[in-house]
Amino acid sequence: MITIGRLIAKSLDPEKYPVDSQNPHWTSPKSWGTFVILDGKNPATRYRYGNYPIRLDELKAEFGSVRLLALFDNREDAKLLADLLNAEVEVAS
Repeated sequence: MITIGRLIAKSLDPEKYPVDSQNPHWTSPKSWGTFVILDGKNPATRYRYGNYPIRLDELKAEFGSVRLLALFDNREDAKLLADLLNAEVEVAS
């Protein structure tokens, strides 16, 4: 069974995934992030995922305070981490 800790442990170093000079919305090679939204209007923390860095920019525009929690070389790991973390928040609420 994959756990939150195992997913975070296998996450990548963002400095090793530079923004692609041909397309500044993606990294080279392509990567996906799990993001934590720190929304002052909503006391509960929420997690989202998507292409890095474009999804980070979209979330910042929508929510203001957002940070990259983990970076992956595949979309499935980023989605799974966001899903697991959101499930934990719902259980705690």
